[in-house]
Amino acid sequence: MERYGGGAKIREGNYATDYLAWDPVTQQTVTLRKIPLMDMDFVHEIIIECVMLHEACHPNIISLKRIFYDEGHIILVLEGIISDLRACMTYWPEKFQDQKKIKIYLKDLLCGIAYCHSLEVFHRDLKPETILIDATGALKLGDLGTARVFPNSNVKLTPQVYTLQYRAPEILLGSEDYTAAIDIWSIGCIFFEMLVAKKQQERKLFDGKSEIDMLQDIFSKLGTPDEQTWPGVSSLPGFAFEFPKIPPQVI
Repeated sequence: MERYGGGAKIREGNYATDYLAWDPVTQQTVTLRKIPLMDMDFVHEIIIECVMLHEACHPNIISLKRIFYDEGHIILVLEGIISDLRACMTYWPEKFQDQKKIKIYLKDLLCGIAYCHSLEVFHRDLKPETILIDATGALKLGDLGTARVFPNSNVKLTPQVYTLQYRAPEILLGSEDYTAAIDIWSIGCIFFEMLVAKKQQERKLFDGKSEIDMLQDIFSKLGTPDEQTWPGVSSLPGFAFEFPKIPPQVI
């Protein structure tokens, strides 16, 4: 750790804390992600994130420079970031006054996730808190601990992924063989938040405290799906034919 100067805390996640630091060897600003080894509940996510970041090479995926051990912590040395999208929308909403800027942010997100999908990888945790911003203002996908490789037809995936407000309806309905569309759904939710941020509003597109709350909110805005609008929906484990039939609304 003596190599790195500074150390201001940038953000804190489920199992790690990020610090901004200076690397005098490379003459670059870096992010030090400190992961305490005493917390073994997240060891699987830690391994997945290290593997994914090591394999990824894209301007919209945060890059991993090196890994080392220091006093009970695994330290990931990442490229320098200054914030995440949630903090940016909260503290600097004026950045979202310009629709061109929002389009650039959206393009960054889509390019980053398209790269993940080209590697046959789901991100599975896209939300403003896991989207990072570097000093140039570019968006970077981060926090890849819940990412998974596309499974073959015999492997079932857990529906217990994603922060509730960014889960696609097929996951909320218990699907175990979802597709890359789940990441695109989350990006759509994030895009909405960027659009309303310019009005200094912090509002989620869909919100609820439980899975049934979320489904009711989605259906109240987009309409209750059926076999005509969503072929196969009635076969999903959580689908109930007694869902109120609601037509789509203007959001």
